[in-house]
Amino acid sequence: MFRNASFSADDGSSSCCCWANGDRAAALLGLLHPKAHLKEVIERHHGRVVVKNHGSTLDPSAQELMITGKDMISSSSSSSSDEELLRMMILNACSSKTWNVVARAMDSEGSEELEKQLREVGMVLVPQMKNVWAFGVDQVEAAAEARNIIKGLLLLPPHQTHP
Repeated sequence: MFRNASFSADDGSSSCCCWANGDRAAALLGLLHPKAHLKEVIERHHGRVVVKNHGSTLDPSAQELMITGKDMISSSSSSSSDEELLRMMILNACSSKTWNVVARAMDSEGSEELEKQLREVGMVLVPQMKNVWAFGVDQVEAAAEARNIIKGLLLLPPHQTHP
């Protein structure tokens, strides 16, 4: 259902633009079971809806979403409900779960293909950001992660100091 979706990823030391498609994009958007209505919305707009967030992802009140589709402007009154569905989906994705994402740096061939697809929708790659391609997405279960870290620490031999 999702051709491409891009997310800003930050590991605390650097940021990158993480690209995903298909099920991985749906998971990152919080749509583990995409709604049939969402599919209808996308198909109604010729299979392409572009959502850009120019505001803060941390403060939902400061987010400025621009939603466009081939027929988004000229379609009937359903477009406002379609736009509201997309807006809520993006706001939910921006403020919800924490994910473990396994990704690899995008090679030049992948970057060129992505640039071509983005030009079709009037977008460009951000040149200052490193682009990576997600090939694994899992939701972080904080309690399980903490338990595993503590287990690992308890099983490690204590550090020995040498005189």
